[in-house]
Amino acid sequence: MRNKRILIISYYSIPFNTPRSIQLFGLSKALEEEGYELEIVTANFRKYDKSLKYYADKIQYFIRVCDFHEIIILKKILNKINRVMQKIIYYDNSIIWIVFSFIRCLFIKKPDIIISFSYPFDSHLVALPLKYIWKARWVSFFSDPYVQGGDHACINANLPLLRKKVYEISDKIIFPCYQTAVKDLKITNTLWDKVHIIPHNIAANSFNLKLNNDKTIKFNQDNYLHIGHFGSFYSSYRSPEQIIFAIRKANLPIKLHFYGERLTQFNDDFIVWNNPLDYIDSLYEMIKMDVLLLIDMNSSNAANYFPSKIMDYLWARKPILSQCVEGSFAYDFIKNGGGVIISPNDEITAIKTISQLYYDKLNGKISNFRTSSELLKEYEPYAIIKNYISLF
Repeated sequence: MRNKRILIISYYSIPFNTPRSIQLFGLSKALEEEGYELEIVTANFRKYDKSLKYYADKIQYFIRVCDFHEIIILKKILNKINRVMQKIIYYDNSIIWIVFSFIRCLFIKKPDIIISFSYPFDSHLVALPLKYIWKARWVSFFSDPYVQGGDHACINANLPLLRKKVYEISDKIIFPCYQTAVKDLKITNTLWDKVHIIPHNIAANSFNLKLNNDKTIKFNQDNYLHIGHFGSFYSSYRSPEQIIFAIRKANLPIKLHFYGERLTQFNDDFIVWNNPLDYIDSLYEMIKMDVLLLIDMNSSNAANYFPSKIMDYLWARKPILSQCVEGSFAYDFIKNGGGVIISPNDEITAIKTISQLYYDKLNGKISNFRTSSELLKEYEPYAIIKNYISLF
């Protein structure tokens, strides 16, 4: 009996650094180890993460469609021919990627299973007609309740109708957490029968297992409490103001390290602003921290998201300090698995929590806040990949 053949359609992939890329890498390697034959249709990016290039070059089953450089040239040519084309083809040229990817898929061997990932939604639009043509089993993965169709106006205008069609035709629908599914679906109980909750990014564990055993890493040996935040603040949606205020008032030896976006309105001496890092380098820096900071949105919308960074934090095996609202995935995750929660609207508790973390480090007790072994077992890659395979 031959191994099952899987076609994965994902706009993003390594070495381009996005949460979807890391998710795809972890899943593809796990499926390969389970004996599945893979082909992955993805975009070709001229910009990439140098730390992920090594891993990407070792993968033989990537089919890269539409080099961005070529598309931009095509866009310029089309714009000169007819200005009307500007209303159809936008910067990310998603409609070109959809068409080219669909055509390229027609030349590969018929798969037994199709897996499509969003963000963006475009990947599902490539998979949709292939499901009709091949009659293959289709598993669609939705990671973001507000995901759009790229910058293509036609797709965005028809997104609710297109999403409903994808839901109806898919054999299985995967969401990373229950909160995202509730926000995204709002549809009939019939479709709920197709829904499975499987968290993404199973690659972080394998990377961090190697890093945690790296004896060359130099950890901070001073008496400062080192708190690290990695990633973007998404404009005003995730503000560090509460944490910064709490550290000011605590007035203790604390260093707050930000890796990524810089906010010029904060210039306290205890803040260390760092440039964005390549993915593997960021994992190294996480391991060096005493505490990892997760800032969720300060609104009811936060409940609908699965913060991608939380999986990297989880496998760094460091205490997680989460600023989040009750009812959100981050709140439930930290509450059930260890770590510390502060409310975005409770300044007094934030000050007390920051101070307690400092004294716990001083007294050698900060490890008490590390993620529980039960939660680590629940998100262990082998358990996750078993859930995936059960859908095939």
